[in-house]
Amino acid sequence: MNVIDLLRQAFSNRKRPLTFVANSNISEDERQATLYFFSHTPSDFTCKGLKENYDGIYWLTPEAFCFCLPEILIASIREDNKDLIVIDTIIGLLDRTADPSLWDNFFIDRWTLLTIDECKSVQQWLLWMCEGSCGSFEESQLSRAFDTVELLKQRASLHS
Repeated sequence: MNVIDLLRQAFSNRKRPLTFVANSNISEDERQATLYFFSHTPSDFTCKGLKENYDGIYWLTPEAFCFCLPEILIASIREDNKDLIVIDTIIGLLDRTADPSLWDNFFIDRWTLLTIDECKSVQQWLLWMCEGSCGSFEESQLSRAFDTVELLKQRASLHS
């Protein structure tokens, strides 16, 4: 099974949330960027749209983040684009310490919602990121990101 199919299968139980915007005290530009994720079917995400609305990912509710995550990753694969700012954001979120007690609430609120299978599919996407050129990322960043997802997967196994 290819990475796109793995991501879609792993996240297939995610339902579209009723609320997409996590904070009502955001600027109009931030609201518009977030609405990109709400107004498009995730399978319609394009690298162009993600490039123009990359900062909307910060304002998504945790549930909306998990709902949109696979299609953001899939867009990068489908269009073979590893250098999107939104991808840099995702790698930046995952490139963190191996000590979960030091993880911030923004990260915990979103990434700890992933299931074991969702974590496995994100790891497969990270391996895809390492194929050929790693884009603007160093292998050490991608390795730490992979290790963070492994910790998330272990955490999910404790709570399943």
